[in-house]
Amino acid sequence: MLKAAGAFGGALLGSAVPAWAKLLPPTPGQTPGPFYTEFPPQSLHNGLVCKPGAIKPAKGQILFISGRLLGPAGRPIQGARIEIWHANAFGRYHHPYGAGGAGAVDPNFQGFGHHRTAKDGGYEFRTIKPPAYSGDEWVRAPRIHLLVAPRAAAPVRRRCISPANR
Repeated sequence: MLKAAGAFGGALLGSAVPAWAKLLPPTPGQTPGPFYTEFPPQSLHNGLVCKPGAIKPAKGQILFISGRLLGPAGRPIQGARIEIWHANAFGRYHHPYGAGGAGAVDPNFQGFGHHRTAKDGGYEFRTIKPPAYSGDEWVRAPRIHLLVAPRAAAPVRRRCISPANR
């Protein structure tokens, strides 16, 4: 039985596109935002909990995010840049026009981070659990924004999102 299972697994792994990879739905494209960082953060790394020089960590519950980036054939993608950004524990983005503008600023929260994927496509982030946040007549669910850029891509910068062009 083990021999048969091994032969089956070998057949799957040896094919051009593994059978299980054909079952993976592609991730739909989306526009980045809201509130992509307007200016470069003080440091660029995968830890959003402490800014350089900060004595205390950011407020909020620590959250570890990890995963693997796979291509259409189910193979790991090495060296891709993965960026995340989200609101702080008070519902405020690290952006001048950030939603939840009445929310407190957390001087220890980076608000944005990046990581290059490893040989196995792996990545990880250390951040805080974002809360739901609200405006005058709306509430947004907790969210972490994600951007994936190809291996050769430089850091991605987007235009400022102001109240006039949201």
